[in-house]
This record gives sequence, C-alpha cells and structure tokens, in this order.
Amino acid sequence: MLKVIVCEDNIRQLEQIKKVVESTIQDNLLDLDISLCTDNPESVIAYLEQNKTEVRIYFLDIELNSKINGLTLAQFIRKYDPDGYIIFITTHSELACMTFEYKVEAMGFIPKDEVLLLNNKIRDNLLEAYNKYNNKFHCETEDESKYITIETGGKKVNIKLEDILFFETVTAGHKIRIHTIKKQIEYYGTIKSLKDKLNDNFYQSHRSYLVNMQNIKEIDKKRLLIRMKNYGECYVSIRKLTGLVRAWRG
Repeated sequence: MLKVIVCEDNIRQLEQIKKVVESTIQDNLLDLDISLCTDNPESVIAYLEQNKTEVRIYFLDIELNSKINGLTLAQFIRKYDPDGYIIFITTHSELACMTFEYKVEAMGFIPKDEVLLLNNKIRDNLLEAYNKYNNKFHCETEDESKYITIETGGKKVNIKLEDILFFETVTAGHKIRIHTIKKQIEYYGTIKSLKDKLNDNFYQSHRSYLVNMQNIKEIDKKRLLIRMKNYGECYVSIRKLTGLVRAWRG
C-alpha cells in the first residue's frame, strides 16, 4: 500500500491537510494510508530511517520553524525514497525555484493563499501522484492479469484479485457489490460479464455470487453457506454445491 506523510508546523493547517487527504482517499476508494502526520521534520527522518524500502507521497511545508526546513527535509527524503512524490505547500510561492536548486525533484508546489484552492490542489496532487504510482507499478512489477479494473463514481479503480472475497449482485440498480478483505465497492455490471474477465480461482456458487476459492475458509453443506477467511459469508446453491466443493479441494 502506498503511504502518505504530512509535515507542517502549523497545527491547524496540519489538521486541514490531513482531513483533505483522508476525505480524498475515502471518496475515491484509494489504496492509500497516512503513515505519519507531524509538525516535526525530525520525526519524518526517524520514520524514513526505520522504513527505507517504501515509496510514499509527501506533503511538506517549506518553513517548518526548525533548523531543518522543508527543502532540506526533501533532500533527506530523496536519500531514502528516491522514487517518492514530494508536494510542497507554502505561503512563499517565490521559493518554488529553490526546489530545482536543492535537486529534490518536487512533483507539485501548492500556495496556501486560498483555503478552497488549497483543498482542491491537495486533492488533485494526491490523485495525480497515486495514478502515476499505479501506472508505473503495473507496468514494471505486476502482471495485469492479477487485477480487475472497474469504473465507479466516474473513476477507474484497480483491485487485486487476491484481495477479493466474492462478487454479489445487488437487486436494485443492476449493480455488482465487490467484497474485498478491507472494503466493499459497488459498480454497474453483471455476474455474466465478470466471468470472462476472471481466472480459474473464481467460481459461480450461486446465480447471485461469484466467489474467490482462494479465500474460502470452509463450506457449510447443510446451511449452503460459504465462510471466507475474514469471516465474511456468501451462499452456494444446491445445484452448484458439488462442483464448488470439488473445485475448491482441487
């Protein structure tokens, strides 16, 4: 999972940035997590020294009321996270050119002048960094066959097949509800259209369910109930029971 770090010495603005990041993650179903939110650049350096292999998104104030300013902190970041996405937030827009002198390869530079503009810019930069990371990640390290791409809320979302428990049809609105290990996502679609996109790990246990057999914990034959590894449950029809048990046991 891609991590987010925020460093801002103004506590009120720190909370504002955190709130916008959290709402953007929630509204857009992003596979992101805030790992550190602090007013102390030393805390960021300490975190980096303990977590050297992660790629992250950083929102940094340039003036941090510390012997380490945002530009110097960005140099430390580049030492441990050369591929990270650095976004500066500051009232001093004239310092934008300094990012080139410090050779920190900042992705964005957001002025604090207007609250609404600030919120929108934080959201836009977060989404841009997330999309850049995902595109690079899929191209370089992952087989696309390990993901399914859906469209919901006007956004395309990539979901790891291994994280999916089962697909369920939603009666109202011709939708599919995807049950994953961490959350549920709805989008317009059908079980029939899904079957051609998925690998052999998925079995249609019922006309309304398509289950990931790798995440099945047990099958209750008497109650026609499938229990998943995270204690989620779905159903199997009598007609599909024998085939599911045989396929699950391999």
